[in-house]
Formats: sequence, C-alpha cells, structure tokens
Amino acid sequence: MKPKKAPTGLRSRGKHWARRTHRLLGVSSLIFLLIISVTGILLNHAESLGLSKRSASNPLLVRLYGIDPLVIDAAFAANGLSFVSSDRVLYVEGKRTATDLTPLVGVVETSEEIIAGTSSELLVLTSDGVLVERFTPELPAAISRLGLLEGQPLSEIDLQFYAIDARQMQLAEILPVAESAVQWSQNVEPPAHITKAVSSAALGQVLSVERVLSDLHSGRLLPTIGRYVADLAALCLIYLCITGSILWFRRRYPGDR
Repeated sequence: MKPKKAPTGLRSRGKHWARRTHRLLGVSSLIFLLIISVTGILLNHAESLGLSKRSASNPLLVRLYGIDPLVIDAAFAANGLSFVSSDRVLYVEGKRTATDLTPLVGVVETSEEIIAGTSSELLVLTSDGVLVERFTPELPAAISRLGLLEGQPLSEIDLQFYAIDARQMQLAEILPVAESAVQWSQNVEPPAHITKAVSSAALGQVLSVERVLSDLHSGRLLPTIGRYVADLAALCLIYLCITGSILWFRRRYPGDR
C-alpha cells in the first residue's frame, strides 16, 4: 500500500499559516488577554467589592497619574485625636470629616465638646471627633487663634478676644485678659500613621482601585501607547477567533476540498 501524500497547494499552506500564527499569537497575547479578562471580572463586581471606596495609594501609580503629593495646611491635637486640614478638607484621625474649609487655626476641647476653628468658620464635634454642627458667625475680621480661658473656649479676632458659645452658635466679646492666662491651641506635627491615613483618604477621592482597573482594562493607564496596546490585544483576540474557527472547520471536515 502506498503511503498517502501530504496535502499540497494553497490548502496545505493555508492550514500551516493558520496553525502557526494561531499558536504564536495565542502565547504572545496571553498576558494582555489575561489582564483584560481579570480586570473585566473585577469591574463587573466593583460595587460589591467596594472598589470605588478603596484607595490606590501605590507610589508608582501616583507618579504615573501625575498626582501632586499631599500638603498638610495645619494640624492640631485635642482629646487624644488628630485634626488635620489639607486642600480645604478636615480630617479627624485620618478620616474625612468636613469639606470646603479654609485651613484650621486651632482646636480646643471643653468638658462637653470639641471646637475646631478656621479663619471664617467654627465646627462643633463630639468628644470622639464626630461632626455635630458648623457655623459662620458674624466676624469683624478673620479668626487668628483658638484657645481656652479657664475652660471657656475663645477666639482671637483682630487682637480682640471673643468667647465662643457653641450652643447658641455665636461669639461674645469679653474683657481684655492677659495672654499668658490663655491656653492657645498649638499647631503640631501629625504622627506618621495619621499622615499616611490622610494621604490615603485624600488619594482615594481621586484615585480609587476601580478607576485604576478601568484604566488598565481600557488601556488608558499608559498615556497614548496604552490605548494602542489594548487595541492590539483586541485584534489578536479577533484573529484567534478567526483562525481557531478555520482550524476547527478543516479538522471537522477533512475531506472537504
């Protein structure tokens, strides 16, 4: 019996290029297709996984996105808590507490509450740092300092001392007192873990895990070239589908000439 001759002609060459290119592209595009598949699954469950609330604080990602480093405007301590203002946001123990604020000028604690002050506004918080009220009293000038005088919170405005009535949400001018009798709130250096928590909380507002995954999935993570890499991966997938179908069809119908 004579052995069968190997197929020749266009069909042989077509089968050869389909199989070879299918394998080559399948291996070379494996990483890209894996990234697209994994990120797609995660994004599909982003809400249940809480990805929009998680901060992507990796230093490499921060530099890649061109995000400016955190700048702390002021920091104070009261009742064992850290109060930090940065970019018009107040953070208590590293958690966002109030927004649209000017930098802090002081934080004092009384027997009933904590009062934080900016140049134009006063905030009343519980002893564990929960915001209760914020009010803007009528001011002749900007608030410069906050302090305590025998347990009474007061502010300094244009070299005048004003008692703070948190319940009535107002200020009352008081008689001049010796400055040495006032315990003024002092700006402090926040602990490293508080600075890290504030940085993570601030970064989470502009750079969440969901955003990074979305940019990675679409190719926008890398400027300009990223989109073309994503397009190339998509074209590879289309090509694999076509060549895979060709190989399956020829294997399924080997006698079809």
